Amino acid sequence: MGSFNVTLPDNPNDGDEIGIFDYGESFNTNNLILLPNNSSSIEFDSSPYILDIDGIYVSFIYNDVSTNWKLLETPVTLIDTIQNMS
Repeated sequence: MGSFNVTLPDNPNDGDEIGIFDYGESFNTNNLILLPNNSSSIEFDSSPYILDIDGIYVSFIYNDVSTNWKLLETPVTLIDTIQNMS
C-alpha cells in the first residue's frame, strides 16, 4: 500500500478533537502523513506530521486563537490493552 495522506479539516471549531489509531499495526511500513489544512498548523509547524509507529494512537485538539492543532495525548497504556485483547 505505501504511505498515505490525511488532511485535517478545513474549518475546525475551537476545541475540536481528532484521534488516529493504527488498528492494522502497519504505520511503520505504511506511514500516515497528516497534513495541516491551508490555514492551520500542527504543533505550530506547517510541515506534515508523519506517523510511523505500528499500533500508535494519537489525538489532537484544535485551538482557534492560534489556528493550531496541538498533540493532546498518546495513551500507550490503551495501545497495550488493545493489543493484549487480540
